[in-house]
Amino acid sequence: MNEFYQKDIISIKDFNKAQLEQIFASSDKIMKLNPIERREICKGNTLGYLFYEPSTRTRLSFDAAMASVGGNSLGISDISSSSTKKGESLADTVRIMSNYSDVLVLRHPL
Repeated sequence: MNEFYQKDIISIKDFNKAQLEQIFASSDKIMKLNPIERREICKGNTLGYLFYEPSTRTRLSFDAAMASVGGNSLGISDISSSSTKKGESLADTVRIMSNYSDVLVLRHPL
């Protein structure tokens, strides 16, 4: 089992040097796969994202990365169009989004 499975990662500071080296080594292996093999890695998986701050490049980077490994992405990049406008809490929004995704990316000013 992957040591990162079911782990909440909040910041790059959550990783030690060995873990970062493992991530980079895995990334190198993925990049060496041909595109057809690469698209099988996350086939059927969905990346969800909630961006409470504007970020075109970051959102597009996650979309492109997930597509390159065969996954889908969905999310909210304009939080003003979400239920937070009606008073839904961050915790509730994350809980709802986690029902629709296998991994969740959150960009929040906290």
